Amino acid sequence: MWDVLYTKNDFYINMHTYMHAYKYISMLKIYTNICKYT
Repeated sequence: MWDVLYTKNDFYINMHTYMHAYKYISMLKIYTNICKYT
C-alpha cells in the first residue's frame, strides 16, 4: 500500500517540476528572442 502511495506522490512531484521547467524554458526562449530583435 505504501509503495503505491509513494509512487503516485513521486509522479505528481515529477509532473509539477516538469511543468515548472517547461514554463521556465519557454520564458527563456521568449526572452532570448526579444534580446535578438532589439
